[in-house]
Amino acid sequence: MTILRFDVEGHEKPALRGAYHRIHRWKPILILGYLGQQQWIRRSFRGLGYRHVGKLHGIHVYACEDLEL
Repeated sequence: MTILRFDVEGHEKPALRGAYHRIHRWKPILILGYLGQQQWIRRSFRGLGYRHVGKLHGIHVYACEDLEL
């Protein structure tokens, strides 16, 4: 798995918690559309070695620190 896209409209926390083991294991690029939970999401991904690499029209992209884009 190289890219994982979430479009869960307000259910980001349960969706990301459910995908945690896959994200931790495969380190895919993450594409998320979300409103209002940025701090929780950024802290969670930082702990997995991810960084926020871009945003366009409310869609955020996160990539693992050791991935070269």
